[in-house]
Amino acid sequence: MVAQEFLDDEDAMREYAAQVRAALLNKRERRALESPIATAPGASSYPGGKNRTPPERPHNMIVAFSVAPSGTGRKDASVHDAVAAAVQVVRDSGLPNRTTSMFTELEGTWDEVFAVVKAATGAVEPFGSRVSLVLKADIRPGYEGEIDNKIERLETALIDRED
Repeated sequence: MVAQEFLDDEDAMREYAAQVRAALLNKRERRALESPIATAPGASSYPGGKNRTPPERPHNMIVAFSVAPSGTGRKDASVHDAVAAAVQVVRDSGLPNRTTSMFTELEGTWDEVFAVVKAATGAVEPFGSRVSLVLKADIRPGYEGEIDNKIERLETALIDRED
């Protein structure tokens, strides 16, 4: 199916989003059956320390990524249609996310986040002859909700500086 036809076909888009959600759900179910992360034998604290214990679930992370096609053949070199397809995949994933003019941020476990990045990259592929993916990850064991918490701490620090 040609990219524009895919974007115009709401049923195809809904089906694709349902497949992404099902893949993420399957990963969550598998994760629930796995044993907790354990420290090395004899170790008294979790790496990164201060005697923290390992989280009972896989590490959460925030990933900031940008995905765009090249070789689109468009005279204006615009990639907004392709980026919209990628952002739709992210939003349909159900994971916490935020999109800015340059990057999309996404929070979840390693498997959840990279499944969405892979699906978003796949959504961009039909728009050009190649795809560029830029990715940065903040992996912080034992923490979640950091996509918003980091911003709140920054805003508080800025207010404190004004006083």
